[in-house]
Amino acid sequence: MLFEQLFGHGTVNFEKRCRVRIRAGMGAALLGFLSIAAAFAVEKTTEVTGQMCIWFGIGLVVGGILKVVRNQKILKNPDLKKSREIMETDERNREIGLKCWAYSGYTMFLLLYIGILAGVFFNEMIAQVLLVVTAVYALLLFIFRRLLEKSM
Repeated sequence: MLFEQLFGHGTVNFEKRCRVRIRAGMGAALLGFLSIAAAFAVEKTTEVTGQMCIWFGIGLVVGGILKVVRNQKILKNPDLKKSREIMETDERNREIGLKCWAYSGYTMFLLLYIGILAGVFFNEMIAQVLLVVTAVYALLLFIFRRLLEKSM
């Protein structure tokens, strides 16, 4: 499974995992360039929308390039590669990462619910958008739960 490879839970070797991350960084940079290009190509965008696309694009480009450079540096340096591999496969670090994802996921679910309640008082459209986001989030939780139950 792709998520197992990216997050270090699979049996894929560390070098292959770094190469997948390099490709993901290149993909993020490409999406950033597309976002910037879209901001200039579409004439009907407002100034705020155009600026948002440009800054999101810049963030994706910078993040993607940093991801590529970092993983290439890891692959070129054997000592750094070995220490990163040990750090990523350490049981304690993996457990901390899992708890972090769980806590932040539960907190996000709670904040979305509070946003829906507050949105009802301010703008119905905001409440509806947050309701859809919450429903998609709950659906993804259910799907991943089923996938993990079958694979483990």
